[in-house]
Amino acid sequence: MHTPTLRLVSLHPLLSVTLSFVRVPEIHETFTWKVFFTRESTVKEVVNSVVEELGLAKTLPVPGAGTLEYVLEEVPKDESEREPC
Repeated sequence: MHTPTLRLVSLHPLLSVTLSFVRVPEIHETFTWKVFFTRESTVKEVVNSVVEELGLAKTLPVPGAGTLEYVLEEVPKDESEREPC
């Protein structure tokens, strides 16, 4: 088949998330990306979708380096809400 050129997405705020990137070599720290998902989507599917859409590296270009694992971390908007480490 062919790759679709259009994609329908729900703009409902509970079916989207805006991601900020920290410690991702290919992406500047201030870059954000809005992701739309379905109620049946898993976190793994969302992460894999972002990795594919942005073309992020899956391995480091260093001999003997393993695969990279990308994860989501919830960060409160207000720093006073953050729990101490």
